[in-house]
Order: sequence, then structure tokens, then C-alpha cells
Amino acid sequence: QEENKLALTNKIWQITREALAQGPVIRQPRGLRNIGNLCFMNAVLQGLVSSSAFYRILFNLALVSIPEEKRTLTGLITFATEFVHE
Repeated sequence: QEENKLALTNKIWQITREALAQGPVIRQPRGLRNIGNLCFMNAVLQGLVSSSAFYRILFNLALVSIPEEKRTLTGLITFATEFVHE
């Protein structure tokens, strides 16, 4: 288990280094619907997804096998990649 954690951590760092080394990704800006008191969360998510490096990290992490106990990370990756590709 500890070996799997280390392998996943190393893969994430590798993806991060590669994403930071590349140039910007040009995407059409878009917003989120504000349902209730989610405007702050929406602003943070839009800011993160508009970052080329963050986008590349999430997109590449979607290709990595993430353990079942990391469901929150998997959910964020799924949301962000679907949000960008809509």
C-alpha cells in the first residue's frame, strides 16, 4: 500500500513538472451557474481551470489509475475535464 502511494505521488509530481514546462492552452472562457451560496467556490474553480498548468495536470491525471479511496480527487478531475470540454 505504501509503495502504491509513493508511485501515485511520483506520477503526480511528474505530471506537474511536465505541465509547468509547457506553454499556455487557449480555451474559450465560460462560467458556472450559481446555485445557492456557491459563488466563492465557482470563482475558485473557474480560476483553477483557467490555469493552463492546472488544466494539464487534471487532464493527465484523468489517464492515471487513482485508488478508490481517493474518490474526491477522482470527482474533481472528472468535473474539471468535463467542464473544460463542454
